[in-house]
Amino acid sequence: MAANNWIPIGTNSGASSDYSWTSIPAGYNELILRGHVQSATSSFMIRGELRFNGDTAANYSASEFGYEETGSLRWYAAGAKNEGYFCYIGGSYLGDWMSLVECHIYGVSDSNRVTTFNSMASCGAADSGYNANIFCSGMWENSSTITQIDTVNMNPSANSIMTLYGRK
Repeated sequence: MAANNWIPIGTNSGASSDYSWTSIPAGYNELILRGHVQSATSSFMIRGELRFNGDTAANYSASEFGYEETGSLRWYAAGAKNEGYFCYIGGSYLGDWMSLVECHIYGVSDSNRVTTFNSMASCGAADSGYNANIFCSGMWENSSTITQIDTVNMNPSANSIMTLYGRK
């Protein structure tokens, strides 16, 4: 058993257009995605998003709150999205500035409730002033057991790594 009863399910690392965890076993009460990620996209920051079971329909609600880039407050909420908001991560524009990311996913095997998730991410580019501390949350309006999780729009760089854990 892993610490705090978190059971490792799978790890993705390195450069990729996005990460995917497939064939997630049933029986978990909660999942957690944890790691450090930077986007290879040449920008200050990008918003990473999640999809469950390959669902690309407008079945997600999402919100975000925090400080990004030069210290501006960011707040946004929306429904009927094609993916859920997951995290803000640093882009490659300012060099190497990995984001620490953690996302808890609830209701993953409970057919009586929809899936909800909340995450936090933080990164910083030191003296350049482009830093972020962002909290995201959302809902996948579906009560199916989660068997697949995909990140969207992240474009992870070569030094990125994320592990999916489950708790029964």
